[in-house]
Amino acid sequence: MATSKKNTKKKPPQKKSPAKKSKKTKKTEKKVKKRLNYSTIVIILITLAIFIFLKTRDDNKSMGSIDSLNTQVQTETTTGLDAYELAYYYPTANLNNGGIVEHLAYSLDYNEDHEQADWVLYELTKEEVLNKAVPRKDKFISDPSQSITSASPKDYYKSGYDRGHLCPAADNRWSQQAMEESFYMSNMTPQHPDLNRKIWAELEKQVRDWAIENGKVYVATGPILNDGIKVKIGSNQVSVPNYYYKVVADLSGDEIKGVGFIFSNGENNGQLKNYAFPIDMIEERTNIDFFYKLDDTIEKKIETEFKMEDWF
Repeated sequence: MATSKKNTKKKPPQKKSPAKKSKKTKKTEKKVKKRLNYSTIVIILITLAIFIFLKTRDDNKSMGSIDSLNTQVQTETTTGLDAYELAYYYPTANLNNGGIVEHLAYSLDYNEDHEQADWVLYELTKEEVLNKAVPRKDKFISDPSQSITSASPKDYYKSGYDRGHLCPAADNRWSQQAMEESFYMSNMTPQHPDLNRKIWAELEKQVRDWAIENGKVYVATGPILNDGIKVKIGSNQVSVPNYYYKVVADLSGDEIKGVGFIFSNGENNGQLKNYAFPIDMIEERTNIDFFYKLDDTIEKKIETEFKMEDWF
């Protein structure tokens, strides 16, 4: 009996409908897009974190620089203009005819042609004025400095002129060395007794009062040697000046100020204020530039903005 074979022919696979395929593609694209969004967010967050880190670091550096600058400014404000070494306040000097000599209490620019200083500069403090530990000793000697050859005490003998101090002995009673050096002949100039013992001595006392009042003053003083010398004295031919000047500057605190004086080498009648001038007028007469290392604004203030009531 014959058996019939089953029909074993495979059916062809069914193709997915376009609708189903589109649906799956959209689903895949959605997943990819979602992942891209997460990656973008992560990248943005990382970038933001790096930016914040760098900015914080730079800000800290900037603050450090600002703090450093503020500290520097604060230090300069605290120390003030009178915090420098004395050499910072030197007037202009003629180094080809003598030179600068430094002693404990004062410095000077010596003029060999005239056997005296073009200027003597010193700082005078309240403490130095009030410290009177050392008595005056009138021991005049030639300046022992090797760089100059100063006049000798004999040059003034019977000349009719006093050995006038430029840096006063009374300003140096705080130190034995300072007192002795104040009698070096490089600190002397031939002054008529009517000047040296009267208004000049009065001004020296006034400067000491200003040092006490202001805490500290800077003083530049000397003869005016550029207006014609008619008289010379002694074997060293010491020139006898016709005029003298003194410049005083208060550089402590906020109210800085300056004043200058000019006297004839003889009788000077009237009050000190009658001989007071702005410092720039003294510069015109002497051809010396005082305090030229200071900032121009500060130099102008103390040399031109002169007010009599600031001093008297």
